[in-house]
Amino acid sequence: MDTAGLPTRLKARLQRGRAMAEARMGAVNGGSSAVVKRFAGFEPPDEKGHEAESWVVIHSGPMRLAGVRGGASPSRTETPPGGEVQVAQRIAHFPAGTETFEDGDVIEIVAGESAGSAWRVIEAARADQQTAYRVPVTAHP
Repeated sequence: MDTAGLPTRLKARLQRGRAMAEARMGAVNGGSSAVVKRFAGFEPPDEKGHEAESWVVIHSGPMRLAGVRGGASPSRTETPPGGEVQVAQRIAHFPAGTETFEDGDVIEIVAGESAGSAWRVIEAARADQQTAYRVPVTAHP
């Protein structure tokens, strides 16, 4: 992330904040390690005509899945066939220099407290001068 226009004092504070945020990430530090995948299409059909989904790994490394405070989980409304449903949102934290994800990318947590869970990126927008790259996610089946 570019910090060229910031005063020296603010650059130092931002770097300290990023170091503290990254210290909380990774399975060694109580966070998690994850693999982020992007849908790449379908494989050619097999002899029975079944198509398998194809995914490419776009990121692998430390992350932290943020909890919710006092049950006040933010949510969003989705409308699948049959009616509206409230879906809980969580926030996935990655190191500030992590490449930008895209909406719909899937985060598979491979180590840490939430190992074995999968999460779908809802909104992959970036923000300036952040201590971590934070993306809202929802559980992925």
